[in-house]
Amino acid sequence: MDYWSVAPLSDIEEDMAAWAAYGIDEHGKYHRFRGLLAPRGIGKTHLITAALPLWHGLSEPDHLSIIPSKSYGSAQKMLHLQREWLERVWFLRHMRPNDQHSGSAKKRSDRDSTARGFYDFGHRVRDGKDASVTAFGIDSQLESARAALICADDVETEEGTRTISARQRLRTRCSEFVSIATYGQREIVF
Repeated sequence: MDYWSVAPLSDIEEDMAAWAAYGIDEHGKYHRFRGLLAPRGIGKTHLITAALPLWHGLSEPDHLSIIPSKSYGSAQKMLHLQREWLERVWFLRHMRPNDQHSGSAKKRSDRDSTARGFYDFGHRVRDGKDASVTAFGIDSQLESARAALICADDVETEEGTRTISARQRLRTRCSEFVSIATYGQREIVF
């Protein structure tokens, strides 16, 4: 079956996905920090935030990604969407999380790590304290997290940007991403 004929991406969606995945602009320059600004409903969350960590993990089993989201509930929805894809998409099934596989005793004791906000790829080679994919609300503790990719999803809510102090707090939280992205290409995508 030709899946592309069933659900083809538009030119805008293809451009958006290429920019998020590769970070190369029209002049051929690579950008480690990059963002996407598009109207609601164009697929930023599904095409970028959910897919990008899986795309990296497909070719690099030990890739670490963090998804800060506007709230804990939004972060949980993202992890559940990814887990559904890992269960249902044939070429991702080898990445299905094994909740027994993890580097720390704390994570090994959790049967459903998604409920805790993280999971490990099933084909992960190295154990470590950091999970393959971690998702949390922007107001959660960021200090001990480490990743190669930070893919922030809708962290700039109306409530979180209503006042000057709320905007300053969000700016401070987002500036911490630089010290969290410490592996590999250290990419930050908004």
